[in-house]
Amino acid sequence: MAVVKDAALFQDLEQAGADLITTRFGTINCQPEDPISTLSQKILGAALRSYVAAEYGNLYETHQCRPHAYGHTWSPGFEIEAGLLHGHAVSIGMGFGAYLSYRMNWIALEDCQRILQLISTFGLSLWHEILLKKETLWASQEKIIQKRGRNLAAPLPKDEIGQCGYLNSLTQDELYGAIAEYHQICLDYPRQGLGIEPLCSDVGLEDPSTVAHAPSDASPYPDQRPEELLSAV
Repeated sequence: MAVVKDAALFQDLEQAGADLITTRFGTINCQPEDPISTLSQKILGAALRSYVAAEYGNLYETHQCRPHAYGHTWSPGFEIEAGLLHGHAVSIGMGFGAYLSYRMNWIALEDCQRILQLISTFGLSLWHEILLKKETLWASQEKIIQKRGRNLAAPLPKDEIGQCGYLNSLTQDELYGAIAEYHQICLDYPRQGLGIEPLCSDVGLEDPSTVAHAPSDASPYPDQRPEELLSAV
């Protein structure tokens, strides 16, 4: 929400930095009167306000101009295969989206760097090798186009941080070329763009790439008949 809708929120996030994570949004290792506690509440409030404002005029999703879908264009297609936690998959989409905006002269280099740096500061992912699987990446784009009524409608920062534009066309060659360039940029960031504990398995969860192929007709309630399930509903 900060990148595509609220520049003041972005500045607050920059001010908070890694303390936002180490204090778990001002709830541990600090006192209620500490600046990080107050700032954390301000950040959460602003994020919620921006999200609700974006949703309020489109409650029935009659159009796909949704700024809060930033980071959710390519990530749904590679998140499970890569075994990534949702937040890390989305942050990769955000980082790549910021670079696309810079590549198209939608935002200045400085703004692109600020976005990438903030993602990295929070220990979130800018990169994962799944992006090198061209078939997966292109399939991700095709699926999201189908979902969005035959439009790419990718929300990206435009003009400056806190404002949003929508990318509606990206060829295979453009996508692959942008990924190759983005990869080189990520190498200059801490951990070469990799996040801290980005995988579901890193935090003790099942690897979704291994459970995603379970038989689709397997019932989660094997001992109950369909009519019993209907009654429960």
